[in-house]
Order: sequence, then C-alpha cells, then structure tokens
Amino acid sequence: MYSRVLDYLATRSEIDKNRILVHGQSFGAYWAAKLAHTEARRLAGAVVQSPPVHRTFQPDFFRGRMYTREYLFDLLPASLFVYGMKSAAELIAFLPKMSLQAQDLLTKPSAPMLVVGGTKDTQVPIDDLELLLNSGIEPREAWINPAGGHMGRTPGTWPDPAIFRKIILPWEVRRLSQKQP
Repeated sequence: MYSRVLDYLATRSEIDKNRILVHGQSFGAYWAAKLAHTEARRLAGAVVQSPPVHRTFQPDFFRGRMYTREYLFDLLPASLFVYGMKSAAELIAFLPKMSLQAQDLLTKPSAPMLVVGGTKDTQVPIDDLELLLNSGIEPREAWINPAGGHMGRTPGTWPDPAIFRKIILPWEVRRLSQKQP
C-alpha cells in the first residue's frame, strides 16, 4: 500500500519525488523501517521512532509486555484487532512472521535512517533498535535516550514535542536540504 502511495506522489507535479521521507512512530515506525528497505531508492530518508523490528514479535516478549503500564490500551484485544486474529494463540503463532529479520529485509539496502528510542522502553526493546542499527550496509544515525521509555520519552525532560523539535525535525530538514541523486 505504501509503495502505491509513492507511485501516486511521483505523478504529482507539485511534489519533488526526490525529496520524500517517511516518519513513523511505534507500529508506524515498523512500516517506515520496512519501507526504508523496500523503497530505499525512492526515499530521501526515514525516521523510525521506537520501531518493532524482531524481538517485539517473539512470543515470550509479547506475553511479557501485556502487563506493562506503558501501553495505553488493553494490548491483547488491541493486537487481535490490528492483526485481524481471533485468539491469543493464533496471534502469537503469527507474530514472528512480522519480524523484519525473518523477512530478510535487514540485509537489504535502505534509505538513510534516523532511529529514535529509549533504553527503558517496555513496548519495543532496545534490542530491536540495536538490531536495526547494526544491520545492513548503510550507516544509520540514532538518538537513544538512556532514561527514555517508549518513543524515547522522559516525562518533564524529553516529552514528544521536545524530541520532535530538537531531534527529529532538524534531521529531516538536513536530509531534505541535501542534494539528492
């Protein structure tokens, strides 16, 4: 679906198809990371903020994160709805297929990427961010908050607006200001 969006944007005369970047947060960051690998040539960059990559989709981790207070909803019903599954067993059997590592995407070329997250994230483990940072062939940039939870947030010091204004937006402006091939 996202590739079709890029196809459409390429038809628009008012859009510079060489200056398109994606920015995803949480599960949206999963799709942004996937798109950065599947559409590397068509993106000027990708910001992935707390992207689930591999471990998040493993049954042991999924079961453990159902009981954290960081997720805003009841995780199991929300996940069943998102994935269109009927039972926890069906969901847990399916989730490992979502892994970008299992899909063999992490070894593929990718668009320039900024990985943002927190070491104390209970929803997406730091292992996933480290796997993404240490895979592939292109260098990646990262902003990891050692005291941060999901999305790199720390109440009071690094709320969402500060992360966006001080970290993400300057990176996006830099990427879009560079001459693209």
